[in-house]
Amino acid sequence: SSGINAEYGVRDGTGSRDLCYLEYPNRSGPVLAGLRASLLNHYQHKNGQIRHVPLGCIVYNDRGNTWRRKMHASAFQPPQYGGDILTAPPCRTGISLLGQMRMRLRNIIKQIIVARSRYSTIGKVGLLLSGGLNSRVIGNVLRDEQVKGLKTFFIGTKTAHERAGAENGAKSISSQHHDIMLVAKQAFEDVPKIIELIETYDSASVRKAILLYTVCKYIHEKSAVDVLFCGEGLDDVAGSHIFYKNAKNADEYDEQVEFNLKRPIGREVYDKIASWFGITIVFPFLDPLFTAHYLSFTKEDRVPRFGIEKYFLRSCLDHSDLITEEVLWKHHEDWVDSASSFNKFWVKTLKKLSTVRVPTEEFEKRTEIYLHNTPLSTEEFYYRDLFEKIFPEQFALVPAVNRPSFNVGTDPSPRTWLYTHNIYVLTSCIPSV
Repeated sequence: SSGINAEYGVRDGTGSRDLCYLEYPNRSGPVLAGLRASLLNHYQHKNGQIRHVPLGCIVYNDRGNTWRRKMHASAFQPPQYGGDILTAPPCRTGISLLGQMRMRLRNIIKQIIVARSRYSTIGKVGLLLSGGLNSRVIGNVLRDEQVKGLKTFFIGTKTAHERAGAENGAKSISSQHHDIMLVAKQAFEDVPKIIELIETYDSASVRKAILLYTVCKYIHEKSAVDVLFCGEGLDDVAGSHIFYKNAKNADEYDEQVEFNLKRPIGREVYDKIASWFGITIVFPFLDPLFTAHYLSFTKEDRVPRFGIEKYFLRSCLDHSDLITEEVLWKHHEDWVDSASSFNKFWVKTLKKLSTVRVPTEEFEKRTEIYLHNTPLSTEEFYYRDLFEKIFPEQFALVPAVNRPSFNVGTDPSPRTWLYTHNIYVLTSCIPSV
């Protein structure tokens, strides 16, 4: 039975916003959405411990007693359909099982994107647009649904090779396109404020946040957009980051997919930055309906095939009205990597600027200064130092930092891994099999 002072806190299954609560030795504290320095400093002297609420969980507080209960509907426990989808024989209706799944997947994608676009009935709808599959699919659906006043946004350095693809995508959906120039040195000056907003020192998160902060700041100053669509999350669901090709088998691949979905570092960063500028950011591909449906296919179906990431998803969308073949079979690149050319990687500028601000003698003592999540580069050290100044003694709020999967290196950027293998060009991945 619940008392008159009962409180509930529910965290969504996709984890686009952090949720935590304060716990004391003999009682529980309030539930907080996100962590702000003022709140931390206010409660710190009372010996309260900050506890994160896991994805898809309910926190229930009745007269000081707090516990968790996992929600019944979870995107990480989908129904299992089974069967070899790619080699299944034709069904009685004459439509192959793959054909049925294609239609079902397309319909789900359309339904979700259309439903989400109705978040903003008065204001303007925007889309983070690149030359890749994720954002182009969203853009095509928004065009087909005749969303009025659609604005698209691309950010990149002068040499960003995705710029042409974004411009072509904007023309194909007749959007009001905005090309935002990324100047790494200028953007680097916003890092202290960014770390205060995203509440983490993880370098992968900071890099993404720099891009999104620059975009949202531009929107806030020059464009009236209330809802911003983003293709983030699809590559976590589909396991299409370039490192996934190194999985030894389907089990190892599936474990990494589940791990990344339960640790939504990127989504929380996006939400915190966008919220600061009064923008609602939407992740259609992280909708529980889509996630559960896609993960219902067997892991053997979803693994990369013929060296092609998210091969199964691509094959389902092939010859559809959602995407052109040229874009469909284009190699995936992370947003951070695609913001500049291969030869002039903007992250290298971040590293150089960080090195200037980190004393050599301090960096050499990093294992003594930071025992938890010890920085491995001057860039990581600089972000950590800023975090410690903003959130004193709260380093444990970041349980782990983002490292590449399958032991392929230490820098979270796939492009850094490509450099070490002397790969400087990503071409089309249209299968020849």
